[in-house]
Parts: sequence; structure tokens; C-alpha cells
Amino acid sequence: MSIVSRNHGDIYLDNNGIAELGEFYISEAIKSNKGLTSIGLGMNRIENNGVKHLSDALQQSQTIRRILLNEKGIDEEGIRVLAEVLRDQTILVMFQLSDNPIGTNGARRLNNILQNNTVI
Repeated sequence: MSIVSRNHGDIYLDNNGIAELGEFYISEAIKSNKGLTSIGLGMNRIENNGVKHLSDALQQSQTIRRILLNEKGIDEEGIRVLAEVLRDQTILVMFQLSDNPIGTNGARRLNNILQNNTVI
């Protein structure tokens, strides 16, 4: 069963009560969807474990250009996981993390990534 059409360009699932298991299924859909360019997952509580699933999917995606992750409960640990993906990302042009408790160290890690990534 597919939760996302294989050719759908944008999907926004903000504020839908998605938790870690839901994020796993969405991440699997991202891996198999070759036409998905934008995804919005804000205001869902997937937190750090869900971020690990999403990061794995983003590493494999060659099409995601925009991702919205506002109000997701992502903290410094989640940023550490995402930073590994963002460091080498050449397709992603917009990455939103507003209203997440990333902390000073998370902000510093993002700053270091953005200093070296000229695409995002």
C-alpha cells in the first residue's frame, strides 16, 4: 500500500498527529517516490527517533528540494542527525526548523553546516 503517489510533487502533512511510527512510513514513501520535491511535516511530534528515519530517507532522495519541520520537538540530538545529511546535501534549497528546541549547540552545528553548504 502506497501512502504517497509515486509522481506527486508536494505533500504537506502538518498538524496530523503523526508520531515516530508514522514518520517511518512517510520516510519509506519518500525513498520510493521519485517525483516528490516538497514535504511539510510541521506540528507533528516525531521528535528525534522520527528524525533518524527522515534523515535516512533524505540521504537516498535525489528530488526533495524543500522540507518543513517546524514545531516537531527536534532538539540538539535531532540536529546532530540532520546535520550529517545536510553537510553533503546538494539538492535541498529550503529547510525550515522554526519552533524546535535545538539549543545553542544545535544552532552552532547548523551554522557550521550552512557555512560550508552553498546550496541551502
